[in-house]
Amino acid sequence: MSNDLQRMFTAQAEFNDNFFDNTELTQAERERLTMVFAASLQKEVGNLLDGVNFRQHRLIDKQPVLSTILHEGVDAWRYILAIMNLWDITPEAFDEAFDDRDLFLRMRHEKESMAWDGRPVLIVDLDDVVTPFRHDCTEWVKQRHPDVIDETSTAYYSIPAHLYSKYIEDRMLKVQGVIPEYIKAVNEIREMGVWIHLLTARPKENLTVKYDTYAWLASSGLQFDRVSFSPEKYLWVAGTDYYKQSAVVAAVDDSPKHAMEYATHGLKCIVPGTPYNEDISTHSNILRCNDADAFKFRIEELLVRAKF
Repeated sequence: MSNDLQRMFTAQAEFNDNFFDNTELTQAERERLTMVFAASLQKEVGNLLDGVNFRQHRLIDKQPVLSTILHEGVDAWRYILAIMNLWDITPEAFDEAFDDRDLFLRMRHEKESMAWDGRPVLIVDLDDVVTPFRHDCTEWVKQRHPDVIDETSTAYYSIPAHLYSKYIEDRMLKVQGVIPEYIKAVNEIREMGVWIHLLTARPKENLTVKYDTYAWLASSGLQFDRVSFSPEKYLWVAGTDYYKQSAVVAAVDDSPKHAMEYATHGLKCIVPGTPYNEDISTHSNILRCNDADAFKFRIEELLVRAKF
């Protein structure tokens, strides 16, 4: 983080001290001030437009006024700083969030710049397929709340929801581990000419989840072509050109719910074996595997059968 960012946060905080004591504000007062600052920010952005020709219906052009763009931009930036200070968001957190957003934008642009070219498609889940979400989350909870862990549980959700939320808030998705053998297998399948589309049920509406997912992907070593988020995976897949052109080889998912939805709608689903999916139906479209080698073999077999 640059010293300049710290200096600007501090300067704005000191100016705010002339009008209110941030430490004494109630949540309702912070929310009201956020609305005031956001409305003021909108006005400053509008004033910035006075420096350029934004009224396209006017026939007379004027020279851009750089001083207006500069100074109204500074005013807009100060209102953003005021909002950050209001909620005790630190310069360090802001700096990290900027980098997270930058990584996301760059990765999304890189992936979306390459159009699907008709290759066979494999839909791959993230959690507990290529990253050990349940293991890592459970270990994290054990260190903080050992009394809530049931070591014998085979339930899909075995940890209280508020602790899952805390795990996410603490930015643990960003530093979650990898399942190296499955990442290696997916990378090798991609090298065989298969288009890899990652599909996770993680809620992208939660921006921490979204950006930490991209940050994890950037450091994971996993090779892929697209990543999408949807709680209803089969419905999402059914809306794609891949599906409409019968190009989906299979999906890979550990969730009994998603696996059965794929299977009952005619899609092969490879299911990495786990205690919570041992009782999954023996539907003919469910292909269980106990290791990455078996997973890769299943894909190779499907590619040959489908004559892709």
